[in-house]
Amino acid sequence: MSDFMQLLQTTLGDGVEVVAAERLQPWFVARVHMSDGSSVIVKSLRTDAGGFRTDPAQVLTELCALRFLEEIGFDLVPRIVASNVAENLIVLEDLGPRPSLFDLLRDRAPSAADAETAFARALGDLHASTVGLEDVYYDRRRALGPVDPQIERVRYLGRGWNETRGYAEKLGARPSSKAEADMAAVMTALADPGPFLAFSNGDACAFNFLVDGVEGALVDFEFAGYRHAVTDFACVCSFRARCGSLSATRPREASKRNTGAFFRARFPKPRTTERTGWESPQPASVPQ
Repeated sequence: MSDFMQLLQTTLGDGVEVVAAERLQPWFVARVHMSDGSSVIVKSLRTDAGGFRTDPAQVLTELCALRFLEEIGFDLVPRIVASNVAENLIVLEDLGPRPSLFDLLRDRAPSAADAETAFARALGDLHASTVGLEDVYYDRRRALGPVDPQIERVRYLGRGWNETRGYAEKLGARPSSKAEADMAAVMTALADPGPFLAFSNGDACAFNFLVDGVEGALVDFEFAGYRHAVTDFACVCSFRARCGSLSATRPREASKRNTGAFFRARFPKPRTTERTGWESPQPASVPQ
């Protein structure tokens, strides 16, 4: 038995027998088959990615995020079966061979349009189910290791803008003072989202939505955390820009439909108020 298989057997315990494993390329994910005919998904930390996504904190974050979502009853994610933090392994429920949303778009599948809408709705559901629970989540996350919620709010755009500025300067196209001011304003908004603070898996892309009929499940919570809702909503809008040529659905129609699905899920029962004309849902409950 390989070192990986022995480690997995130790993680799962003596009650099950591991018989085979197949890596799901190109990710560091494997489908592992048991002697009783069942299977699980095993995620391990990358070791060959040139330093990309190799931080053990990612394992802790995904473990915490999925436990947190299970506690509050959010079921559009896989369950945790077992874990081995010391070895950076997480064993997850196998949702079955499902195509990703990207697969459907790439193949111009008839169900792609409905899957896009389900993706938008799932993100809205995730936000609505977790609103107001940021302290609960981060208390659980800190119990596993250090985390800075403020850094999580601006994780991507801050780094991305610094890299973009560097590339532009190398090409002799230094960003103007107006561009710098605009980005500073965006970063300020992201750092202090106010009522738009939302729980995100941190990688809301078409690859990370596995489709089953007209519904689906969100996967990959290595960079989960609370950040501005617009970061996920931008994914609803922008992945069509990246993948739109792969789908037969017209972009304007799809964007309108998906935007509606996202906001109807995020604000399932809007109530008007005299002061603002709008009131968000009450925070979800969580076991003590």
